[in-house]
This record gives sequence, C-alpha cells and structure tokens, in this order.
Amino acid sequence: MDLPVAPDPLDAPSPLPCAHGHDPYDGAARERFGQACVSYFDRGEAHVVILRGELDWRTDHFIQPLIDQARLSGRPLVVDLSAVTHLHIDVLAQLLAARTHPGISLLTPLPPAFLRIAGATGTTAAFTLHPDLVHALDWSALPPLPTP
Repeated sequence: MDLPVAPDPLDAPSPLPCAHGHDPYDGAARERFGQACVSYFDRGEAHVVILRGELDWRTDHFIQPLIDQARLSGRPLVVDLSAVTHLHIDVLAQLLAARTHPGISLLTPLPPAFLRIAGATGTTAAFTLHPDLVHALDWSALPPLPTP
C-alpha cells in the first residue's frame, strides 16, 4: 500500500477557497492546507509569499518549497504575515534561515502570533520590515549596501 504524499504547493493552485477570505494578487497561485493558506508570485526582483491562518508544525513542508524556489531563483523573499493567527517555532526557523540566502523582508503590521514567538526567542529585530508591498519591492530592486 502506498503512503499518501503531501501535495507539492508549486504544482497547481488549490481549488478550495481560503478560509480567511484571502484573494491572491493578479491571479497568483494559491494553496490551502489545514487552517492555513498561501499565495505566491514573482514581482520584479522579488518572490512574494502571502501567508494566512494557522502556521503550525504541519505547514512547514508546504512553506519550505516556496523558500527553496526563491533561493534557486536568487530572488529575495517578501513575506506578508499580517493575517497569521498562529506561528509555530519551526516556521519561524524557516523564515530565519532565509535571511542570508535568498534574503527576506516582512510586511507590517506584524501579527500578534509572530510578535509573541519572535519576542520570546529574541528574533523580532532579525528581519527587515516594510510598510507595504510597493515599498518592499522598491527595496528589493536596490543593490546591497557595501559593508564597512
């Protein structure tokens, strides 16, 4: 008997609507898993990921392929967590690991679920923050600052 295989979130969008009323930008791909949903698209020089709902330990294998895709493309990640209601430490670890390559920035406002776990782990200041997607995309197109 073959074991069930988790669907690849990069294969095809889910036909199920997001339970959080999440409408993707410009027909971007959308996936739903458990009590969470994600949409993702490339815009300019960035890979944009919008996460919603409960990001528990079961969702990390859906999020990692999105980070890997950004890493392979060389594009930095811009992540919107504003409607995340629960964030597991494993998901935070994935976001932290993306800081150096491909690079990551978060859109504000940051949800209480993120602030709680990032505050408890001392990692709140580890991310670049942007007030909106337009600002983040302008930032992502800039060359990196030289190190002193």
